[in-house]
Amino acid sequence: MPQLNMDWSHRKAVFRNLTTALIKNGYIETTLPKAKVLRKYAERIVTVGKRGDLNARKKAIEWLYEPKVTLPILFEDLAPRFMDRNGGYTRIHNLGVRNKDNAPMALIEYLNPAEPEKEFGYNMKIRRLAGMEMAGHVKVVFDNENSEIPRFEFLKQDCKPSEKFRFEKEVGKLVKSLEFAKVSKNTFLEHLSQERKRLEEEKEQNRDFKMENFFKEHFPNSENKMIYKRWPKTVMPTDD
Repeated sequence: MPQLNMDWSHRKAVFRNLTTALIKNGYIETTLPKAKVLRKYAERIVTVGKRGDLNARKKAIEWLYEPKVTLPILFEDLAPRFMDRNGGYTRIHNLGVRNKDNAPMALIEYLNPAEPEKEFGYNMKIRRLAGMEMAGHVKVVFDNENSEIPRFEFLKQDCKPSEKFRFEKEVGKLVKSLEFAKVSKNTFLEHLSQERKRLEEEKEQNRDFKMENFFKEHFPNSENKMIYKRWPKTVMPTDD
């Protein structure tokens, strides 16, 4: 296990704190090396919670802070959620680097197979699909009126094969989560519509009207285009 430039007592205190925060919130943002080490403790404590006996409670109290808050979540929410699952309770999403020191950042979360709309990864996939649909790169279709599972037609031209392969891989994960959780067609379309609306609002807020007026004034014969200070981020995080 990486030492992370800490002695054992310091490392223990740090990961007790991080595990407590993860159980309380369901997800936390930290550096990627810490997230990879935290995954071990976060999954181990769920395994303890699944035993549910007195010794399990004692072990949980020894590791977790704020037991009055964390123990009910562990034994009444997380343990039943993963009772039929052996491991793989968490997922790590890469978030890029931190501005100040370029440290690689990540978000680690407990999965929620029965309610994927509460997962960070599910919402980021919906956000990416909404952005690609707005750009005309993807079309969401259903085989028939009774079909509950969507298909996604990749329409983007002149793209790299790796980009299409990555898209199909992420779509496969999304479809699998929709099938497992039995998310209805109307619910999925509602989530997609809400995310499109949110992206359109962000897009409008980031229009650079000053530069648009500059181009209209100095290049009147050119095609008028909308200019943005920045485009809302729709890139899918990488699952580790």
